[in-house]
Amino acid sequence: MAKNQDAAKAASPDDHVSDDEVEVEETQPVKKTAMNESKEADKVTDYAEEKDATVDEGTLKAAMTLISANRKKEKELNEKRAKELKAVSVKKEDISLLSTELEVDSSEAEQMLREHNGDVLAVIRTVVA
Repeated sequence: MAKNQDAAKAASPDDHVSDDEVEVEETQPVKKTAMNESKEADKVTDYAEEKDATVDEGTLKAAMTLISANRKKEKELNEKRAKELKAVSVKKEDISLLSTELEVDSSEAEQMLREHNGDVLAVIRTVVA
């Protein structure tokens, strides 16, 4: 019993660790680890974002030039087709017939007639089919 008392006297109050202090000491390394993992994840995503953001200017210019050329060609083809359709003659009676029978407005009926070279039967076959 004397040994236990001597051991208790030898231990100073500073040597005694409370339960609260133990919990703080245990949670601090976890927080540091979580913070380190978060920083590492940020580094990885930053690298990926930088890698994705780099674009070869020559490739970009070539793509833009190709897109522009395709748009211009498409516009020219549309204008050419519009001229061809405008040259097709259509009768007002045919427009009126299609307009009433197909229940479309006259401009749509006229467009359909022009696309089918003024042939009313071809328009009706296309719509019915």
